[in-house]
Amino acid sequence: MWEAASPLPGSVPSDNHRPFTVPGAQDNTPLGVALQAAFPHLPESHWADMVAEGRLVDGKNQPVTLDRTVRAGEYFAQLQPATVEPPVNAGVRLLYEDDAIVVLSTPAPFPMHAAG
Repeated sequence: MWEAASPLPGSVPSDNHRPFTVPGAQDNTPLGVALQAAFPHLPESHWADMVAEGRLVDGKNQPVTLDRTVRAGEYFAQLQPATVEPPVNAGVRLLYEDDAIVVLSTPAPFPMHAAG
């Protein structure tokens, strides 16, 4: 008999790193400019707040500033501490299984990956 994990993934607070990789068009520009180009729907104040709170980090998990010159392909992340996913219906049913495939029936809305 198949059973869902307990506690369900996402139901326990965990740190979430939301990645950002600098696109080629933003090579050799300030990080703030690259972020505004990639996320035009977010106000500049969003990024300023992230920096002030130490929640915008580089690939070594070190806080960064918006005036840092970036290179294409460079990795950054927004830190979302102690994130808890919304509750989900755990009524997943196994419909079929063999050596090559597993078929599940998942209730809507059922996330397929963290933060998604």
